[in-house]
Amino acid sequence: MLINLSQEYKDKLKEIRDHFGYASQKTKLLEELKELDVELKKLNAKNMDWERLIDTNTDVYDLLSEMADCYVVAYQLEYSGFIEIILTAKFILAFENGYELYNGLSVLRSKEIIKIAKFKIDRTIKRYDIKY
Repeated sequence: MLINLSQEYKDKLKEIRDHFGYASQKTKLLEELKELDVELKKLNAKNMDWERLIDTNTDVYDLLSEMADCYVVAYQLEYSGFIEIILTAKFILAFENGYELYNGLSVLRSKEIIKIAKFKIDRTIKRYDIKY
């Protein structure tokens, strides 16, 4: 998902990882995956079908935000392939058509996810006064 980030953002991710430390970010990734689980459960409880969830007119910002968090931390750890597998599995377990939903969100809402991820990266750089 974030593999096409500019070199500037890739450098920012490395600086964030170096600032917090590799071990700390591994723990952070586990926290972010738990937060994603919460969002998946909320949407599952609403019985939203996958076509509606991938529709760009449907407000699923919280879900996209949690996906972006997972991607941001995973990319700091260089787990880009790993995170795709984990997120796919989480969607499959949460929704009847989880595979289609994850793929649909990844493709149809990817610009939104990347925009959110860039915002979160910039916010972290600013909040912790990280030099890059």
